[in-house]
Amino acid sequence: MITLYSPVLIETAEQAEALPIGTFAVHVWGMGADLRTRTQGGWMSRSGSVLPPSVVVGWTALVPIEAEEEVVVDTADLNLDPEHEYWSDDPNLLDAVRDAPKRTRLVTTWTPAEEA
Repeated sequence: MITLYSPVLIETAEQAEALPIGTFAVHVWGMGADLRTRTQGGWMSRSGSVLPPSVVVGWTALVPIEAEEEVVVDTADLNLDPEHEYWSDDPNLLDAVRDAPKRTRLVTTWTPAEEA
């Protein structure tokens, strides 16, 4: 399993409190930045200090999303005939599919909220 992080603006203390454990919150100002991790008790820094949810309003959350790697065969260049029974024992077709370029993509169950 691979973890991706989706950036989300934290707009309310309730939203900050509802984010999953393991979410990162980033606040950048001038030449500095602050990074906190969502824990059971609030938003913790590397030194162990904890902020309440209301303090991270306006920060950017990096929300963890689980993803699985999927390998896909790219058959676009094979010029497949729609009338052909493809998954038969045609050795030429089976060789073409086996030798076709493959690409890897990450698949998640996460979908963004629709814009209002």
